[in-house]
Order: sequence, then structure tokens, then C-alpha cells
Amino acid sequence: LVDAGGHVRLLAFGIGQFTDSLDERTQTLWRAMTPGYAAPEQLRGAPPSTAIDVYGLGALLHRLLTGRTPQTATGGSESTQPSLLVRSADDAYHRHYVPLKNDLDRVLLKALAEDPEQRYPSAEALADDLRRWLDGQPVLAQKPRLAYRFRKFVGRNKLGVVAAVLLVASLAGGIGSTLWQADVARREADNARAQAQRAVLVRDFLQRVFASTEPATGGVPDALELLDEGARRARADVLATDPLAAADILMLTGQARLALGQYEEAQADLEQARSLLGSGTSQIRERLRIEQELSQLTRERGEVDTAQRHADAAIALGERVLAEDGDPEPLLSARVSRAMSLFSGNPQAAKVLFEEVLEALPRHGLLDTELHITVLQGLDTTLSVTDPDDTQRLIALAEEQLRLSRLLDGPDSGRYADTLAQQVPNFSRAGDHDRAEQLAFEAAALTDRIYTKPHSTRAGAYCQLGAYLHLRGRYAEAVERYAVANDINTQLKLSNLHVEACFRLSAYAYSALGDHRIALVNLEQSWRILGDHDYRVSPTGHASCGVRATAQLRLGDIAAAQHSLAECPPDPAVTPQMMHTQARAELHVARGELQEAAGLATEMRKTRRPEAGDRYWMRPWMLSLLLAHDMGDTAMKAALLDELGEFAKTAPLSHCLARPDKANCLVLP
Repeated sequence: LVDAGGHVRLLAFGIGQFTDSLDERTQTLWRAMTPGYAAPEQLRGAPPSTAIDVYGLGALLHRLLTGRTPQTATGGSESTQPSLLVRSADDAYHRHYVPLKNDLDRVLLKALAEDPEQRYPSAEALADDLRRWLDGQPVLAQKPRLAYRFRKFVGRNKLGVVAAVLLVASLAGGIGSTLWQADVARREADNARAQAQRAVLVRDFLQRVFASTEPATGGVPDALELLDEGARRARADVLATDPLAAADILMLTGQARLALGQYEEAQADLEQARSLLGSGTSQIRERLRIEQELSQLTRERGEVDTAQRHADAAIALGERVLAEDGDPEPLLSARVSRAMSLFSGNPQAAKVLFEEVLEALPRHGLLDTELHITVLQGLDTTLSVTDPDDTQRLIALAEEQLRLSRLLDGPDSGRYADTLAQQVPNFSRAGDHDRAEQLAFEAAALTDRIYTKPHSTRAGAYCQLGAYLHLRGRYAEAVERYAVANDINTQLKLSNLHVEACFRLSAYAYSALGDHRIALVNLEQSWRILGDHDYRVSPTGHASCGVRATAQLRLGDIAAAQHSLAECPPDPAVTPQMMHTQARAELHVARGELQEAAGLATEMRKTRRPEAGDRYWMRPWMLSLLLAHDMGDTAMKAALLDELGEFAKTAPLSHCLARPDKANCLVLP
């Protein structure tokens, strides 16, 4: 709290005590702690101690260096080696891989040791070891061996060591060899200094951006304002003096803007960063990452050919990395980007490429990495299209993704919550609704614990839970979850196609409950996002039109429904979208054009056969039953009943059979 005089007061609710008091320990009903940062003994109810504070500092450092909370294993085993978590070149924290692997792994593992006695004795001891690392001294997290001390000595005394090496070389190989070695050492030293200067420049630059950004509405600047200011300053202030540092900043802002759905701005930043990096060998990895980001960006905008070209460029760069450094990971990662770009146009080819990369991972020691889980996610999505009936394989992939996410991200992380949510459709498709429901509710509950402010991961989990309840026909429960997701997406001003799907699906659920006006409000958001992505002329755009026209017909506004359908007329080259065709048929019914409606219903029934795991198929069948009744076609009704078989007992279709009127047969199942 801050008092009237401006003094800060730190209040501890039940977790503080006088360190020299054994009989005045504060009592509390609950153990107060931050999940993911609490020491193992704290979870077991141990009293506060310096060791717990050291663990908490180590956990914070772990988060800063890896982007994840530490994963302390059970049974007294060691924590996961932090460098392994960021080994993948695709990881946002991969830049910390080398310092972690060389020294900071040791520091973190000591600070996060399972046994409190094995940790640093104090926060100052931890700070001292970090100062030693910053100064190039051997860290004391483990007993320094001779080779390690020598390597650190070389790092601190590069010029002296190089000079000694050159002296020996000159004696052994002559003056020419000495000069060549000196030139190599000088170039490497210059490159190292340049890299360090870029890192410092970018750090200081970002600090200035955060400190000086003026938010448009007062208060704290939002992410978009920071990104706008960062990109502007990179071009105005940094570009002239250090183009490579400007490229680093623009690559950062481009990646962030892509994640937030700002495609045009992201593309401008990434393309300029790529041009600034040039074709030098030292920037190959950065250029490869940019090509992958551009492939994803153009893929999400529906520019499939362009996405493939960027993926191919990334593959070419990955082959250079393999040839020069012997590192296969960038090439495999680029091939995953290629598979993703193939998915929409040729899912079978994408499947083959995903399978090849998955098979290659063990040969290169890349199992249980970020690349591994990325390949599994891509293969999962592809198999759901190419082999939807192979539920056994899909479930196996789902369980493996859950295992990997628990390992790499941790069971208390937002990424694990997202993985939980993404597996819900697999289990639902396989008919394991208990498991699907358990994962859906677990994902939403986890995001409730993790995020105290609006976050896209929480919106995604709630949207997935809403979709699961929706497909089970539990619309009242579904709209509650959709509302949470839509509210977060609105607050964050998110505008990607996942957000569009949430608005569109929620509109259907609201219409199913009779709340057609709320449905139309959500469909306005769906249509706006589709326009932003130039995606209205697509099956998704037709679905949005169809649901909107359906809601308008329920409100009796035939003219509005006609206008909605006219905005996205049928494309003869594309398979008709059922929501759109159903709305067209219902418009014919509203005009009294029963034969035209019957023709469209017959077309839909050919492609939407009765099935247990879906509900939408009932709409054309109920429409056909209504038309058969209204036209007095008893033969048609008998034929429909014969085709339906046991599915005739499925509600709400069974209600339509019992009483074939518009109220029962035009209901949204």
C-alpha cells in the first residue's frame, strides 16, 4: 500500500514472522505462495527460511532466462537442465542457450536444488556467483576443475592468451602462419565485440522505449503502443548508426506484431530486418528465423504460394547452417515451416514431410525439445484432415503432446494450458467425451490460476471449452464460456482467425438459445475480422454469412437475410458450405419456395450423413422432414425415416418428427 505521504508499505498476509522467534509464528489458514516459484519444502508446509528465498530468486532467474518456471522433479531427482529447455533455435529464449550451457545451468541448478542444504547459503552468495559470471570468473556453483578454470582464464584474458598462442605458432610455423592466426583472432574478437555492443545497444534502446512511450489514453502503455514506438525509433534513431542493431529490434517488433495479428506492420518490420541483415554468414540464423516468420504470416493471410516460397528460403539457409556448423536443427525446423505452408493446399504432402522430420529427430538428439512438440502439433492437425478415422494415432499424438508440454513448459504454465485445450477436439472426435471434458475444464481452470489480467491463452482455453459444450448441445453453459473469451479478445483488441471462430461459434450458440440479437452483434465482429484478413470469400466467410442470415430469418427480417447471403454468393468452384446452403434453403422456405428449398436440402443430406459425434447434420434432415410434411409427400417422409434408422430417435430431430412445424424443425441443434 502507498500512504498519503507516498511511502510504500509491504503487507504480508500470514507468511511473515520474526526470524528470531520460534513461538510467535504467524498462523494462517492457507499456505500462501506463488505456484511455480515455491520451493519443494514450502509446498510441504515447511516454515519460511533463507533457503526458500534463494529458491524463489533462482526461480525468477530461471523464468528470465528460459521463459518458464523451474521444473523440480519429484522423488529427490535433479531439476531439468535449463539449457535443454531453450536448445531449439525456434525458442524465444534460444539466445540464452550458450550462457546457460556454459555456466548458468550450474548456478540455477544449485539455487533450485531439491535439498535446501545444497542451495546457496544466502541470496548474497547467489548474487556473488552471478557477479563472478558477469566478470568472466569461474562460478562456484560446483567445484571448478582445472580445464574449466583455464577456459575462464582464457575468456578473461583473450588478448594475452591469443598473443601467447601466436608466439608459439610463430616459432613453430613461421611468420606467415603467425600473421594469419592474428588476423583470424582479430576478426573473431571484432565480431565478439560487435555482438556485445549490439546486445547492449538493443537493451538500452528497449529501456528507453519503455520509459518514454506516451500511452494514447494515459496510464500504462499497451503492447501495441510499445511496438509502434520501438519500430519507429529503430528506423529513426538506430538505423543510421548501427543497421544490425536496428535489424534486431525490427525482428523483435515484427515477431511480436505477428503474434498480435498486426500482419501488415509485422511484414514491414520483418522484411526491413531481413534486408538490413544482408547475406553475411554470421546472420544466417536470424535470416532463417525471419523467413519462417514471414512464411507463417503469409500462411495466416491465405497467401499459400508466398508462404511456401518463404519456407523454401528458410530451408536453403538451414542447409547452409548444416554445412557450415553441422547443426541439423535449423534445417529440420525450416522443413516444418514448409509442411505447414503445404497444409491448406496439399495436406497429404504436409503429412509426409511432418512424418519425415519426426523420424529424423531421434538421430539428431532432438527428442523432447520444442521442435519435437511443434512437429507433433503439425502432424496432429494434418492427420485430423487426411486420416480423421485413425483415432488411435490421434489420441497417441495428443497424449505425447501433453507429456512433452508438461516436461518443457511445466504443469503450471500457460503453454501447458494451451496444449490441454488443443487436445480437446481429438478426444471428442474419438468419442472419449469424459477425457475431452476433463481437459477442457482443466485448461480453463489453469488459466484462471495463472492469469490475473486479460490474456490470449485464457481466451483460447475458454473458447475451446465453449466449443466443446457447444458440440455437446449444452448451449447455456457454452455461451458463458464464449462470453469470457470474447470479452478478453475485445479488451486485447485481438483480431486473428481463432478470435473470429470464437465470435462466430458463440453467435450460433446464442441463436440456438433464441438470443438472435446478441448473435448478430458477435457476427458483426466475425465479419469485421474476416474482412481484415481478406477472408470473406472462403468457406469460413460463407459460414459467417449463413449463421447471420439464419439469425435474421429467426427475427423475421427476410430482406436482411437476403442481403447477408448476397454478400457471399455461392462459388461454383468451391464445395458449398452447409451453414450457407442451409440459410439459402430457409430463405426459400420463408418466401414459400418449397421446391427450391427441398432441392438444396437434398444436396446437403448427401454430404452430411447422420453421425453420433456431430449435431449440425440434423439441420438439412429436419428441414427435409418439414418440407415433406408441408408438401404432403408421405413417400419422401418414409424414405427419410428409412435412411435415418436409429438416428431418428436423436433429439431435437425426434421432436421434429413428432411435431413437424417450423418451431421444431428449424431449431438449431
